[in-house]
Amino acid sequence: MRSTRAIVFFLTLTAVALAADLLSKHYVFQSLLPDDETLAARIELIQSQTTDELTSREMLGYLNLRKKVCPGLDFVLSLNKGAVFGMEMHKSGNVHRMIVGGATLIVTIMMAGWFATSHRRAWCVHLATALILAGAMGNLYDRLASSVALPGMEPILYNVRDFLDCSSIPLPFGFSYKWVFNIADVWLVVGVGLMMIHWVAAMLSERKQQRQAEAAK
Repeated sequence: MRSTRAIVFFLTLTAVALAADLLSKHYVFQSLLPDDETLAARIELIQSQTTDELTSREMLGYLNLRKKVCPGLDFVLSLNKGAVFGMEMHKSGNVHRMIVGGATLIVTIMMAGWFATSHRRAWCVHLATALILAGAMGNLYDRLASSVALPGMEPILYNVRDFLDCSSIPLPFGFSYKWVFNIADVWLVVGVGLMMIHWVAAMLSERKQQRQAEAAK
């Protein structure tokens, strides 16, 4: 915390990563949603083909709004009402948001603490904590403020906006990654990965120093 350069690096990276997540969500959802007239016609067609009363979230799934970006990657509009992989922690939306908000607050305090107690040249730690913080804040924003509107239907509120679909990439043993995710999820995974690499490297370095000290005796 006594290094201005480290603080500026950490805050700038957090802000840029957070902006990348929120802007990418906004751009993809705005670009893949057709105009209201076209979308209303598609919704009316789907409703005429089913006897079930579809919720706005179910209707978005039936619409299957997607765009091929490159081999193995599609943009598709998907909403996640749970915490991880769509798992719902509580049936009450307000309680759910309180749980996620509390968890994000804990993550924020942990990341700030790790940054504050790290060495001023520990750039890997600074990068990891900034990415984890940006990812947590990006998804928290959606939990508190997101709204996706379909014409003639109730708006879908407080869901995390996901759009990255890599399910077409073949994995070994016939597996595929079926979950849709977003940039914030990428930041979280990369940040945790970097933190683990740093811990392993620090542990190996400490063991090496111990062996050298024992050999010198």
